[in-house]
Amino acid sequence: MDLFGFSVSELEKEAIVNLVREAVKEGRKIHLVTLNPEMLACQSRNSRFREVLRRAEILVPDGMG
Repeated sequence: MDLFGFSVSELEKEAIVNLVREAVKEGRKIHLVTLNPEMLACQSRNSRFREVLRRAEILVPDGMG
């Protein structure tokens, strides 16, 4: 799903937890971001932060600011 130009995961919570578990088992790092309204506002003013968000492996919506 596209949210203000970011590809936000539509995976169910259980699937995301499984992806993180697998990464831990494999000793692999994973970059998961819970994207909230403050982050969206901040990225519009900060290109470095925007790039960090764009590089995240998993972006999930977080409606609680």
